[in-house]
Amino acid sequence: MEKINNIEAFWISFNLQTSDLSKALDTQRDLKTEPSIQFFFDKLKNIELLITESQYYLPKYDLKTATEQLQTLKNRLSEIQKALQKKPAIKLDSLSFFKKKQSAITTAKKVSHEIDPLLQNELKEEYIYKDPSILTPNNEFNLDFLSYCWVNLATQDIQALYATNLKSTIIICKNISGSVTIRNCRRCIFFLSAQQIRLENCFDVDIYHGENVKPIIETSSAVRFCVSFIDNVSENKDITEQKSPNWSTFSNGDCGWVSPATLMSYNDTLNTKLNSSKGEKCNPNMGILHIKTPLVLEIINSLIFFK
Repeated sequence: MEKINNIEAFWISFNLQTSDLSKALDTQRDLKTEPSIQFFFDKLKNIELLITESQYYLPKYDLKTATEQLQTLKNRLSEIQKALQKKPAIKLDSLSFFKKKQSAITTAKKVSHEIDPLLQNELKEEYIYKDPSILTPNNEFNLDFLSYCWVNLATQDIQALYATNLKSTIIICKNISGSVTIRNCRRCIFFLSAQQIRLENCFDVDIYHGENVKPIIETSSAVRFCVSFIDNVSENKDITEQKSPNWSTFSNGDCGWVSPATLMSYNDTLNTKLNSSKGEKCNPNMGILHIKTPLVLEIINSLIFFK
């Protein structure tokens, strides 16, 4: 029997859980007691956890569809609470996984109306990596809301990478067969090889890349590439006739340059020290784990780029 891929497995589990919860809400209309209310909140929390664990490989459309369906269930339960005569024992807003980080939401709304509040649990000072013992097919990876993190996907063959709302973060991701989309990122370093790189609303981003990549820049500035792309950088969907002030090239000896060998050395150091640790699983199916450690912040702050 052919192995079910991760996206199919997600939707099977998601549809089963949401269908069961929806049927329960239809049939059990007399939610009068706290245990009954808590039962439905627990079901919602399990579905939200499934989405959170799957966000690193789900395509953006699937992620948006799933979170919208969860929001619909949340609204239904909220209506049931309002219909109760007594004050609910548990408020919807009291659940930690429904709380919104207002500062993150304000920033996100300025960038895109498609970002869902469920993804606004920012990880800080974390080492994020792929468990080498878990074999997975090519897939799309989504990185959202990271601050002062180090992402090690160096050994993975990835179809596409989406990086959104990153700050002072290092991404090591060598083998990307398709495209890379970078949105709303600040003071980040990307070390990768891809067919195409698209930047939207980015500032102060350095990109170390392989040859034959086609960069596209939209509403971004202070972007630097490690080799000259005077002839094939597209800016705001138009090929620039002259070098734009929004992007430049840099090389060894320039201010802020970090040797690729140094980046890989730091990556190997983190890999050696932390891969053997018990990381918290972001997504057990894809083998994505993350570990909070002061070593990440120490290494990032040691780079000239961040001084």
